[in-house]
Amino acid sequence: MARDDDGREIDDTTIIAGGQQAWAEVDRPGATPTPPSDGAPTEELQVADVGVNGDQDRTADAAAAFSSPAAVEPPDAAGQQPDAEPPAPKDPPGPVLVATGLGVLTKSGWVFKDLDLTLRPASVAAIVGPSGTGRSCLLLALCGRMETNTGSLVVAGHSMRDKPAAIRAISAVARIGTLAVPEPGLTVRESVDERCLLEDVDARVGRTRYEEACAALQFNPDPTALVASLIGDQATLFAVALACVRVSAVIVLDDLDRGVSAAMQQTILDALIRLAKTGPTIVVSTTDRIPVMEADVVLDLTPQDGVMVWQFEPAAAVTVGVLEQLDPAGDQRLPVPPELGPGPLTPPPPEPDPDRAAEQTTNPDAPTEDLR
Repeated sequence: MARDDDGREIDDTTIIAGGQQAWAEVDRPGATPTPPSDGAPTEELQVADVGVNGDQDRTADAAAAFSSPAAVEPPDAAGQQPDAEPPAPKDPPGPVLVATGLGVLTKSGWVFKDLDLTLRPASVAAIVGPSGTGRSCLLLALCGRMETNTGSLVVAGHSMRDKPAAIRAISAVARIGTLAVPEPGLTVRESVDERCLLEDVDARVGRTRYEEACAALQFNPDPTALVASLIGDQATLFAVALACVRVSAVIVLDDLDRGVSAAMQQTILDALIRLAKTGPTIVVSTTDRIPVMEADVVLDLTPQDGVMVWQFEPAAAVTVGVLEQLDPAGDQRLPVPPELGPGPLTPPPPEPDPDRAAEQTTNPDAPTEDLR
């Protein structure tokens, strides 16, 4: 039989019960300790949160620290604790994407060529250029969905030349033109489940990742709303959040400026920057450079003067009056503007006959020739 400091007798059962109560606080964080049966006051035990499910490894570490506190180094001569050694500096992470001399050549000519791009992890890049400069094709090439004719591409250590399937497995397409877009006839919840099915991701895991992406984007759509009802910035943010169902190193988004103003583009870019801080590198395309100036990398595809843009636009119609298409004799001639002169096959107009003109002037009753 043992006695405490006040002289009260304490049996072994009381000691064992008290010890079990203390360790229960490590196993069940956040529980309020129950006072002993004899009513003696006890100090509240503060235990750090080790997770909702009680991680066994972290519990074991907490128990070891509780039973054997770390030794404290003696103070130096000045009475101060010696400074701990600074941690060794870590090497910065390597680039997640390296493209060198990329080019795509079709029967109509080069879509883009000689493009170099290096992106670090957790960054946002913008590809800027007018319609027809190959922005969408470049996005597809960067995520391994389009084969290039020239250059090399490495994504997260995988070469496009050797392992194109590996690049497609670690990249995601949020939106490409009108070809790769969320199904407008589905609801938001159905779209998430469909994406999980297509990406071979467990539905519960995919929903959790989608919700985490929406939280980073500060975007909270109604799960029962139709995808077709999401317009402007909502449609863009939903497409990006949907692409986060599967963990990807690179996410591509086409047409950042679709249905939104320049100011709204900046707001969307801020949301993408917050999402990129959680891990993925995001590459977007747009037509205006100014709204995406805050991006980490801006690649401008706008052609210089004299460089052809790969877009066929109808030529401006030449306005020529119907009467100007007839020569003085009433014959049809080539429909060419007067300043450019007559066509090469058009004979020069005949010289006016002064005698005939005088005859018509002096004798108004004289018969005239039929006009053709």
